[in-house]
Amino acid sequence: MTLRQYTLIHASAVGKAVLAENPMEYVHDIIEGLRRHTQNTLTDRKTLLEELKKIREWGYATTDGESRDGIQAAARVVQGSNQGALGSISIYGPTYNFPSYEIVAETLLPAVDELEEEIRSRWKKEL
Repeated sequence: MTLRQYTLIHASAVGKAVLAENPMEYVHDIIEGLRRHTQNTLTDRKTLLEELKKIREWGYATTDGESRDGIQAAARVVQGSNQGALGSISIYGPTYNFPSYEIVAETLLPAVDELEEEIRSRWKKEL
């Protein structure tokens, strides 16, 4: 990606991870008129809503060429103390060299747990 390039929220793993953490009425407002970034970008509301449900179950989001051809990603939301989602963290790379999502999630999930604990301990007063 180049500097100042944007990705549609529904076409990125980090965006879908954050969307999955929000109330459905908020999600419905955001996903009006889903635009296509690549051939793989989800543009059907029903399909995206089903995927957000799976993301809530799995604890992480994935993409496969949805924001850029040949790029895969897995992401997990980073939670604040009582503030809900602060954002999300992803691991992404070229499809030809990307391990299975399960392997990436096994690495990503404990790392985010550790980060959340650090945030809770350091940001107590601010959050």
